[in-house]
Amino acid sequence: MLGSISVANASVALEPTTYDATAKTQKVLVSGLLSNGDSMQISLATLGGARVPISVGPLSLPKGASAEQQASALVSSINTALSNNTNFAGVSVARTGNELTFTWSGAAPTQTPPFAFVSATRASDSAPTFGVELTDVPPSAAQSLTTYPQIYDLNVKGTADQLFMNSDKLNGLISNGYVKSIQLTDTGTVRIGAGQALRSIPMLQKIGGGKIVISDYPTSPSSYANFTNAAADSLAGGIRIVASPSQILDSLSGLTALARMGKISTLTLTGSNGRQSVIDNLDSSKLSELVGTLRQGG
Repeated sequence: MLGSISVANASVALEPTTYDATAKTQKVLVSGLLSNGDSMQISLATLGGARVPISVGPLSLPKGASAEQQASALVSSINTALSNNTNFAGVSVARTGNELTFTWSGAAPTQTPPFAFVSATRASDSAPTFGVELTDVPPSAAQSLTTYPQIYDLNVKGTADQLFMNSDKLNGLISNGYVKSIQLTDTGTVRIGAGQALRSIPMLQKIGGGKIVISDYPTSPSSYANFTNAAADSLAGGIRIVASPSQILDSLSGLTALARMGKISTLTLTGSNGRQSVIDNLDSSKLSELVGTLRQGG
């Protein structure tokens, strides 16, 4: 196929078809898939002249753009490129479906065909803007599915254990915009470390239904200080925290949010003399009382 190039697992083609010397029009067939940030090089004849290179793009496309949106964005970018270059005064482009029509309104081009497709460049950091949305995606399969450029949205569904077994990969996919939603199919008790729980904040924020109980190793409050309300709300409780007075005061903001929502099952306060005080079901009032005592040196 004339003017065809394969880029980043997607074929983009602008193929010159019919040139009408009398009407001074060149038809170009557009096929393939375009993404946000893509750019291309074409070669186009000036008014009464030969072909010269012209840069088109980068394209501006929303995530999940339809074929119509892709073609419209391409025409808009070509028109912008033409208007920014005085060599192309009198040259215009219009579209019908997936066919472009270039028109020379003055002297005819001296080189035929007056259009050629040179190259296309896929934006290195662009997520696919085309294709399909998948539902009921198992957590273990989500990573591999993103290698297909036709897929732009994943709706993940699994148990608490399945989610946390794949949490690092899922958090990465969420950060890159691939995961639309996560559905929890059970109310599982998951035994994970504080570090993994902290890294799983993006995943916890995405969970649309159900609650997760973290049966954690005793850990310091600073590990949970960055939990957002949305992430903490996905927890049904079960967080066990062991802390010194200074750690409690240093992590008060995070502890307050968790206590207010009833997410701390046990707080064990450690003293310099080795003694420990245990507070079950730590809520806002108990935390306030404890902090008041600590600030008084009690």
